[in-house]
Amino acid sequence: MIRASNRAKHHLIGSAIAVFKARYPIWLGLVFLPAASLGALIAQLQWPAILDWWSTPTHGRQTPELFEQADADGRSHARFFCWAYLPDDNVTGRNKSWPLLFFLRGSGERGHNLSPVTRHGRPALVNKSRQFPMIIISPQCPAGIDWQADSLSILIESVMQKFRIHADQICVTGYCMGGYGAYELVAAHPDPFAAIVPVADSGDPKNSNRLKSVSVWAFHDGLDTAVPLANSWSMVDSARMAGASAEFTIFPDKDHAICHAEYGHPDLYR
Repeated sequence: MIRASNRAKHHLIGSAIAVFKARYPIWLGLVFLPAASLGALIAQLQWPAILDWWSTPTHGRQTPELFEQADADGRSHARFFCWAYLPDDNVTGRNKSWPLLFFLRGSGERGHNLSPVTRHGRPALVNKSRQFPMIIISPQCPAGIDWQADSLSILIESVMQKFRIHADQICVTGYCMGGYGAYELVAAHPDPFAAIVPVADSGDPKNSNRLKSVSVWAFHDGLDTAVPLANSWSMVDSARMAGASAEFTIFPDKDHAICHAEYGHPDLYR
């Protein structure tokens, strides 16, 4: 059976060569084959540089990006598909350092299709040609799990290695499950963060003492039927008692779907 298979392969290759010779003059093959071989050699030698160029986001719009990295001890591993937005290169220049914003989506956008991540919040505004003076990373939570603080912390390290980031201007925001994930991330790893903007969800008030060095601006709706307003009140009050600078904005009539209203708030980008 193996010999028959090999004979079939040789027959197909021979037939392909015969067709090529019949259709194209011999000099074309003498030119094409060396050129193809040289191109393959260059691609092999420069493959790391080619991959780096291909995966670098385009300035002024968001592009898909894969971040994959282990922690320093090699015990934890993070792999995230993200939308990455870099400020417009025509305005900024490549050598400037920028604030960094992480945007965490809710449970409805989990999975392996990045498109739903752009439905709301900063990614949606970028798709509408809105420009921001910051780098925005919008990861997708894998299907079937919640946001994991340790994995997100590794992701932040990977992003900071790849791009020029102001180390003292890192903010995380999240909507719904992403709001809870933002609280959990900052509670577990508070050092990198200057601010947190949770939307339509709360964290664990027992961790509020971990937020005292971080500015908090929480958003919720008074008619939210998915996550009670009282949960956010409790979290904000606990953060204030712990010494954090915490603001709380309540919308009156949008139920749980306040994502567009919150991220369109004019004072949020001051």
